[in-house]
Parts: sequence; structure tokens; C-alpha cells
Amino acid sequence: MAPFVAATVCAVLSVHGTSLSAGGTHWYHPHHHGSTGIQAGGGAVGALIVEDHDGQLPAEVAALEEMVFVLAHVNMPELKAVAQKYESNCQDAGGSADECDDKTWSDGATEGSQVDTVLVNGMSQPVVSINANQWYRWRLIFAAVDAILKPSLPGCEIKLLAKDGIYLNDAPRDIEEGYMGPGTRADWLIRCSAAGSYEFGTQQVSRRLSEASTLTDGADAAAAVEQLLATVEVTDAGKTACTLPEFTVNRPCYLVDLTSTAAEQTVSLRIGSLHWEHSTDYLGDDASGERDRV
Repeated sequence: MAPFVAATVCAVLSVHGTSLSAGGTHWYHPHHHGSTGIQAGGGAVGALIVEDHDGQLPAEVAALEEMVFVLAHVNMPELKAVAQKYESNCQDAGGSADECDDKTWSDGATEGSQVDTVLVNGMSQPVVSINANQWYRWRLIFAAVDAILKPSLPGCEIKLLAKDGIYLNDAPRDIEEGYMGPGTRADWLIRCSAAGSYEFGTQQVSRRLSEASTLTDGADAAAAVEQLLATVEVTDAGKTACTLPEFTVNRPCYLVDLTSTAAEQTVSLRIGSLHWEHSTDYLGDDASGERDRV
């Protein structure tokens, strides 16, 4: 297992599963309370691949050449705004300006051509080389704080194999584009039938309204991003087109399909919005005097 280029955001870790665990595409990032967003959003991420055990996939699929794409959305204006808010909260809690200084993002750039961009394995719009008429397995990982990515590869075939590290019940499925939120993964099977240059891109990176524009020097971090992710150069190497089989994945017991199973008991769970952020209560008590609980 290796990325298609040597330069990566972080290492690609490969581990072997067992007959009781499913192979799949996952990722890792720091999770220190209060710093997850700025660390993961700043690119401290990497791929974690659990290898398939023998017999989990058809031989034709298991033998495909694989490529790992860590798609990292780096939004510098928002990271700067988050860093400034951290500094303010830190000083309010009694820290000095020097102790609370964020030396990485608080004075970062908010203007320029790539202050809000999606990097591919730590690079800006790299070139990926593949052979015509050859199927590949692409492992896509979207590392972001709150963006939505819609990747596509016009002119080539795309089949969806797995989502978030879990194989589809019936695979693969023909698709034209993906839909990926923060932390999501998608395994694609792709084939370009003719030699030439193709654009692996995203139609948009839509985002929820953020607070960046309200903070010191914060830019409009809610603006959408539409960009080229990578250029795919396809070479005619004399490969003969083949057809991939449709199949049902051999799943471990903890991934059994329960969609048609009757429930023995029904429990109602009320999920509300987050109340507290940086010591601010946004919702208050409801009419019954009880707070919504997530």
C-alpha cells in the first residue's frame, strides 16, 4: 500500500485485519480537546488503511492497483479566526498574551489565490498518471472541519465500492460524482477508456455559515470553493478493457444488514443543537425547564 506520490500530509498507515474485522479506508488526526478543528483543519491528518483479509473481495477487485488521496481542506481565514478566538479565551482564563499566543495561525494569511483550498496528499493540484482501459481503486479521504466536497472525474467511469470504510451491500455501484462531508471516506473503482488529460475536481465545497467574518481580520470563510483537485494523465499502454463483477461483500458479524429486521423495542431520542460554546449558552431552558440533550 502506497500513495501515488511520495509527498503526503502525514504517513499512510497500513494494518492487517482479521477474519472478524472488515478491511476499509479510514483516517487519523489529533483529538486534543479544544484543538481538534485547528489541528485537523490545518493538515495534521493521515490515511489509515485496514487491509482486506483473504476472500473478502473478488480476486479481480482485490488485485487492482490502489491509490490513496488525502483531500485536505485548508481554510486559512477560518483557521486564523479560530486561533484568535482561542487567544482571547485563553487570556480571559488568566493566561498572558505570550502564553496564549498561537504562533501558527493567528497571524496567518487571509488573502491570496490558495488561502481556501483543498490539497491532495499535501500538494496543490498534482498530476496522477494511469493507464487507459485499466481499473484502479481510489481511496478518497476528505479531511475538513465543516466543508462538503463533490468530487468527480468527467469522461471516466466511476463505481462506488465503499463508504466510510464499509463496503456496500451490493457492489460496485455506478456513480457520476461523490458527496463527502468532513471525515468521510469513499472507495472508488475508476477507469478511463481513452488516453488524454482528465480533470479530477469538485463542483463545489459548500460550507455552513462560520464566525470567521465577525472576528478580527477574518475573511468570508463561508464562500464556496470550486476547484481542480488533480490532473489525471492517461496513457495508452495496450490494456484490454475488462468488466468488473457485481458482488455481495462477505461481511463480519458486526456489520450484518438489519434493515429488514423487526425491532423488539422502540426508543425515542431527542437530539437538539449544541448549547454551549466558549462559555456561551445559545439556547437556554426549554418550556419544560429541561435542556435538550444530544
